[in-house]
Amino acid sequence: MEAHRWTGASYHNSGWNPRHIEGCEHFFFYTLEYLTRKAFIHGEPVCLGIIFMSLLQDNDPEGIRKSIEEVGVRIRPEDMNVTWADVVTALKETRKYAEENRLFYTTVNERDVTNGIIETVREYLYGSG
Repeated sequence: MEAHRWTGASYHNSGWNPRHIEGCEHFFFYTLEYLTRKAFIHGEPVCLGIIFMSLLQDNDPEGIRKSIEEVGVRIRPEDMNVTWADVVTALKETRKYAEENRLFYTTVNERDVTNGIIETVREYLYGSG
């Protein structure tokens, strides 16, 4: 509850603007939710999105992946009751979803999701081969 108190104050003090706590990793989550029509435990698809977007931003993806693993957040699609194909489709559609819903301008508006990024995350999750 203490954490909610402080994060709520942060949100309130920013004029109720979530930009500092919501970015392209959340937009991936929203896209996945929209396409699959499934409910998720918030942190699972968001953390998967964080890994994808850290690769897109070239922002220490390996360190981020290790941190997520250390805290034990489940990020494999099957743990969220979706398929790898669902995840790939959502990732490829995140820019379109964000633009159509007038979400904030983020990295997904600026950089293309490549097959290399998708394959790297698949290897992070399942190993190579």
